[in-house]
Amino acid sequence: MPPFVRRYPMIVAVGGVIIICAFWLAPESAAQSESAVASTLTCTTPVAAGNVPVPATTSQVKLAERLSVEPTQLDIWLFASEHTGTLTIRNDTSTPISQIDLSSTELVDPKTHRRIVPLRWNANLNVTLQTNQRTDCSFVVPVLLYAGSYAGILRVDAGQRESSVPFTLRTRGPILDSWYGLPLLLAAITALFGWAVSLLLDQWYTKGLPQAQLILTLREQMESIENFSRHVARWETANGVLLPNAVMIAAFDKSEVDSELKQANHLSTLELQQMATRMAIEIHLNDEFWTALQIAELKVPAASLGQTAQRLDGVPRATDVPTYRAALLQVLTTPPPAAALGAGAGNLPASKIGADLSGLSSSALRRRIVVMDYVKWLVLALIVLFSVYTVYYLPNPNFGTLQDYLALFIWALGLSTTGSQLVSSIHK
Repeated sequence: MPPFVRRYPMIVAVGGVIIICAFWLAPESAAQSESAVASTLTCTTPVAAGNVPVPATTSQVKLAERLSVEPTQLDIWLFASEHTGTLTIRNDTSTPISQIDLSSTELVDPKTHRRIVPLRWNANLNVTLQTNQRTDCSFVVPVLLYAGSYAGILRVDAGQRESSVPFTLRTRGPILDSWYGLPLLLAAITALFGWAVSLLLDQWYTKGLPQAQLILTLREQMESIENFSRHVARWETANGVLLPNAVMIAAFDKSEVDSELKQANHLSTLELQQMATRMAIEIHLNDEFWTALQIAELKVPAASLGQTAQRLDGVPRATDVPTYRAALLQVLTTPPPAAALGAGAGNLPASKIGADLSGLSSSALRRRIVVMDYVKWLVLALIVLFSVYTVYYLPNPNFGTLQDYLALFIWALGLSTTGSQLVSSIHK
């Protein structure tokens, strides 16, 4: 996990939520309250459109009394601060045309149901468009704030003649102050935020949660060791017999667990797990020893109780419970020898693992580790952003709806193991 995310997870989470939701908290009516836009329509000087066959019948003449508009379907992608649409209009009527008006129906995005009120453009032609002449007219499409594929009809009106073509405006969003780079920035932020949340979840489920459970287990184990020490001390006082090995082992175990708990945040889950496992065995051994003491107190004559208790205390601690129990039973079922046998189990020398540091100091090694960590996360971030751009942003001309950002967030959430499992469980 990147160091900044690891150090300030709440800042990352809250900041990402604010940035993603800032443009979506406004009511839907915001897109509907825009007034109709009236803009100038610019047309070129009319030119001859070529020879047109003379109709042979009256019905054909009536069919020819129309405007011809090309292209027959207008699809405009708004990827700049403004976009100019172009239409070629040919006068196939018998009446000269001096003014051309363009108007659209209400444009609706079928996915988000956002609406753009009708748009209008008009042009007074400097030169009358005669029969069988054409002109190229261009018009500026206004900035649309929200992403979508807004579809409707564009009407071309020239006096008493009208023609229409399907009209679609595609834009990414949201747009802030005519800045069309904002959707890409929000896409990158959404992906990085989802990735950060995924890493935080992965950190919690793979380390945070197990670590908290292990710390709780170690605390309970320390309480058990303390209870054992108190019981042994009371038994010693009641019977006038010292059990130094049991008391010393319990004291060392308690001290070791206490030391682990103080530095638990700096230990790995594996180290805590190993300590918890070892202490669980020690507690089982303590229970076996305490049970053997209770049996000896009930079954062994008072004159031999002290010697038997010390023999039980001198039994070497085994690495497994059954072996230790068998050794304790051997002491309880065997009469005490005439002379106490002194036995001491030597501690095995700790194995020493050497590491060749190749002459580097500790500070140099730390710096190298930090640099490598930052480089790794930088490379991963570049891969994530490149994937967002090529898979989600570039192929989608109307990227920027709330559904797009949510889909991108869920994709980024699944970049870690835990996030992938979470997304898979949601899909099920």
